[in-house]
Amino acid sequence: RGDALLELATYYRAQGNTEKAVFLIERAKNLEAFEYDALLHHAQLRVGEKDYAKVVELLRQAVQIKREPRVERFLARVENAAGR
Repeated sequence: RGDALLELATYYRAQGNTEKAVFLIERAKNLEAFEYDALLHHAQLRVGEKDYAKVVELLRQAVQIKREPRVERFLARVENAAGR
């Protein structure tokens, strides 16, 4: 269940276990119904790590799946912060 995987990822992220969180997010991303949400979770995690290049990559993938103004604005802000 993708929702359970993402919930667990949120828990592990809060506990500081980024590796486990990313593992769970990647599993959720492999479930078609949860790919978009998993990409957003992963992007948020990487923002916390200031890995802006990865955030841009993840958000671009998300926008290809579903165009949503809030995500497009988030992408534009991250691209601006990354100097792109």
